[in-house]
Amino acid sequence: MVPPRPARLVRLAVFLGTAFAAIAAAVRADECAQCTAKAMCAPHKEVDKGALETFKAAYKDKDPERRIAALKALAEVNRAHDNHRSRAAAQAMAAALRDPAAEVRREIPPLLGGTQEAATALKALGTALDAHLGKLDKLDLKKARGTPEYTQDLLWLRALYQGVQKTANREASPWFVRGLVMMNAEVVQDAAKTCGHLKTRAVIDAVLTALEHLAGTDATEATGNAWREVCKALPEMTGHTGVAPQKDSNDAARFVNDWKEWWKANRGKKQFE
Repeated sequence: MVPPRPARLVRLAVFLGTAFAAIAAAVRADECAQCTAKAMCAPHKEVDKGALETFKAAYKDKDPERRIAALKALAEVNRAHDNHRSRAAAQAMAAALRDPAAEVRREIPPLLGGTQEAATALKALGTALDAHLGKLDKLDLKKARGTPEYTQDLLWLRALYQGVQKTANREASPWFVRGLVMMNAEVVQDAAKTCGHLKTRAVIDAVLTALEHLAGTDATEATGNAWREVCKALPEMTGHTGVAPQKDSNDAARFVNDWKEWWKANRGKKQFE
């Protein structure tokens, strides 16, 4: 992307300032005795409504940078409503996942997952991730790797997994499991990098499946990157640090077996339900 010119930066600053001003003028919902997890108070409903109308108008702009600014302003609605996140705002942001500009689309998943109502965000991100994993699963990687399109595919995958991670929702497990058991090392890498908060049997099973698969594949930059992320994920998810580090490439089988044996003995623990 060409860096914005000074005049454009000024216009963006004015735009963001205007969008944030209405939100900042409201009392924070987490400090408001009238707002609850079930319902938003009347003043905050008005702030929410106004911010949503501002977003819908601003998002029609042809300039991708201004659409990104509008998305960031909309994210502030829920930053200011910590104890009652707006479903309407989440739906509006989720609809923007279809933005025609890749640079705009990539901004959305982390904002959607990190600031919006979790159930709506996860449903939208999961749907997008399902479609994208399906596409990646069908690619001929020998032909795809190194192409501009595949690079964009990986950037979009990374953004989607970051968004799902930021929902901090246990219901996200199936999307991580699906990515971890794929044969594409770049998919495994991104799934492993973002799944550590899901300390559940299904996801740990999938991480161990990925570990065993990678141990038996040819060493490449892609498999090496995936292996490192999987190895980081296991102690994070299990809390276990007693498996001796891998000494060298010839020690991979022993390393995998030690983890499998530990998991066999500990898989039934309540903490992994």
